[in-house]
Amino acid sequence: MHDNAAMLLPSELKHHIGTFCTPRSLASLAQVHTSYREEAERVLYKKIYLYIWKHSGEMRCLDTLSSNSEKAAFVHSLTVEFPSNWNKNRDESVRAVVALSSALCLMSALSDLRVRLPNGQLDDPSPERITDSLRHQHSQLRTLCCNDYLDIPAIVENQRQLQVLGIYSNGRFLPDLLKRLEAMPFSLPTVFAMERNSALPTFNHLEIFPALPTNNFKACEAIAEAIHVDVSRQMILETTRVVQMSIWLKDFSEITFIRDIAFCFNIPVEL
Repeated sequence: MHDNAAMLLPSELKHHIGTFCTPRSLASLAQVHTSYREEAERVLYKKIYLYIWKHSGEMRCLDTLSSNSEKAAFVHSLTVEFPSNWNKNRDESVRAVVALSSALCLMSALSDLRVRLPNGQLDDPSPERITDSLRHQHSQLRTLCCNDYLDIPAIVENQRQLQVLGIYSNGRFLPDLLKRLEAMPFSLPTVFAMERNSALPTFNHLEIFPALPTNNFKACEAIAEAIHVDVSRQMILETTRVVQMSIWLKDFSEITFIRDIAFCFNIPVEL
C-alpha cells in the first residue's frame, strides 16, 4: 500500500483492521508503517497477559508500560502472574513489582486487573507497593482479582466503581479480611475467593459471600462472567474442576441463591 493511501484510511478502519491481527503482526505493523502505529498499539495493548519471569519478554513489556505513559494509557485489561516461589529471586521479584506499580499509576483506562503475586514473606514490600498504586485512583476499576494479603479494604474504599472483587487465597488471611470488609460502612462489590487444595495448577475451591452487603442483585452472573473472561494460564479457575464450594449466607431465607449458583455455574445442587 502506498504511503498516501495508507494515510487516507480513517483511524476507525485502521483500528478494525488491527482486531484481525495477531499480537506479533500488530507489533510489526506498528514498526513498519508510522500511519498505523497508534491504532496498532491501541489494539495490541488493550488486553495484556504477562507471566513475569526474569529475563523474559514479558518483563521487557512491563518495563515499557512503566516508562511509557502513552502505551500504558491504551491498557483496559491487565492480567499478571508471578511464579509462586519467585521470592527466592528477591532482587528480580522486587524490581518486577516496582515496575508493575509504576505501570499501574499510568494506566488511566484500566478497568479489569488481575494480579497474582508470589507467595509473600513477612518483610516483602510487594503488597504495600501494589496497594498504594491502586488506592490512589489512577484508574477506575470494574473488576479486580488479587492476593488476600493486600490491603483490600483500603483499595475497595478508593475504588468505588469496583463491581467484582476476586480474591486469590491460601486460607490464612481470608477470615480476618472478610471481617474487615463486612465492617465497611458502604455497599461492597460482589466478592468471591479462589483457593487451591491440590497439587494441580488450578483453583478448585470457590467461595462466595452473599452475606456481605452489596447492591448487585445478580452476583452469580457477575462472578460467572469474571471467571469466563479470565485469561490466566499458570493458575486457572475452571468451574468443571471445582470440587468444593463454600457459600456464606446470612440465613436460610437466601437459599434461592444456591439455585442461582447451580444455574450460572452449571453445578448440580440438591436442596
